[in-house]
Amino acid sequence: MQDNPTENLFQEEETHLSEYLMVLSKRKTLIILVFILVVTATLFHSYTADPIFQSSARLIIDPEKSSSPITGERTDFESYQSQTMTFNTSIKMIQSTPVIQQVITALKLDTENNEQDLEVSFIKERLAQIKANIELLLKKNDNQELLENPLTPEEIENQKRQALITMIKEKIEVGQVRDTRLLNLSVKDKDPVLAADMVNMLAEKYMAFNLGNKMESSKQ
Repeated sequence: MQDNPTENLFQEEETHLSEYLMVLSKRKTLIILVFILVVTATLFHSYTADPIFQSSARLIIDPEKSSSPITGERTDFESYQSQTMTFNTSIKMIQSTPVIQQVITALKLDTENNEQDLEVSFIKERLAQIKANIELLLKKNDNQELLENPLTPEEIENQKRQALITMIKEKIEVGQVRDTRLLNLSVKDKDPVLAADMVNMLAEKYMAFNLGNKMESSKQ
C-alpha cells in the first residue's frame, strides 16, 4: 500500500510546528522577561521624555513660466520633468543655509538658552550630555591644544553657527502633497509656540529669498 504524499506532508508540517512550540515553551520565561523589559522601557520613556510638538504650514508653488524662442510670448506649459525640478528646487531652497540663517536671526535662535533647548531627539540629547561630560573631563587637554593652535573668535562663532544650522535642519520636514502644487512644511520642537513661529518664519523667509532671486535674475 502506497503512502499518500499529502498525508506525509501534513505529518511533516505538524512535526515542525510541534518542535517550534516546544522551543517556545522552553524559552517562555526569556520571552516574557524581554516583553516586560520592552514595555517598561517604553512606558519609562513615554512618561519621562518631554513632549514634542509639530507645527505645519503649506505653500503653493506656482508653475514656472517660460518664453517661446520663436514668438517671445510667455507660455504656461510645464512638463512633468520641469514640474518635478521646480518642486525639488523649492524643497532644497527651503532647507538651504541662507534661509535657515535668516530664520535664526529673525527669531534670535542663536542665543545661548535657545541653543540648549532646540534639540528634540531624546537619543541625541543624551548623546550631547555624554559628549559634554567627556569634554569636561578632557578640558585640560583641550585647553592645551587651544594654546598650541588657538582659534579666532570668528572661527569659534562660525563653528557654533554651523552646528546650530545643522540642528535646525534636522527639525524641518518638507514634502509635496500628492497630486497638488502644495508643499507641506513642518517643524518639531518642545515648545509649541516656537514650533509655530519657526514654521511661519521659514515660509516667510523662503518666499522673500525666492522673490529676491527672481528679481536679481530679471535684472541680469
